[in-house]
Amino acid sequence: MDDTDFDFLCDGLPADEAKRLRKLFKEWCDGDENSFPVQLALLTRAQWRAAAQVPVQMKQSLEQLDKKLAEYRQQTGTLLKNFNAAVNTKTKELEDILGDQRDEANVALKDLRVYTANAKDATEQLQEELDKGQREMKRILEYTEKERKRLETAVREYDEQRSQWSVIWFLLLLVAVLIVGYLLGKYWH
Repeated sequence: MDDTDFDFLCDGLPADEAKRLRKLFKEWCDGDENSFPVQLALLTRAQWRAAAQVPVQMKQSLEQLDKKLAEYRQQTGTLLKNFNAAVNTKTKELEDILGDQRDEANVALKDLRVYTANAKDATEQLQEELDKGQREMKRILEYTEKERKRLETAVREYDEQRSQWSVIWFLLLLVAVLIVGYLLGKYWH
């Protein structure tokens, strides 16, 4: 005889629990194994089995996590040792470079003092030239402003003159059109 869904539900149960479960289903409904109550019981049992697996899986996950953390701690320790050794080497190299740079800086400082004195003289000369340039710039700006005003006046006068000529040309053109119209009207018939 083949196993039924009910047999699957009862799998692993003690005989007295399986008997009580059969009696409960018998009392609950008189029907086949595909009825709603049986299917509901099967679903509930599957959920309980899945829930029972959660603590086991959590324990396995924690063990794997502890193992990975131990590996990471070991790798971190190795990395820190290597980093410390590299830092010590670089520190020594930098100290040597700083010593050389200090000597070169002292020589450069002496040269810089001479250049600074020369730069001070050049700065004073440059300031005098800038003052002269500023005075000249002011004079040019005043001249430019004066010329701008003169140009604006000339443009206004030109515009007024052009407007007057426009009126004169318009009147001449109007008179010519009237004469042509009169002559055409007189000789056209």
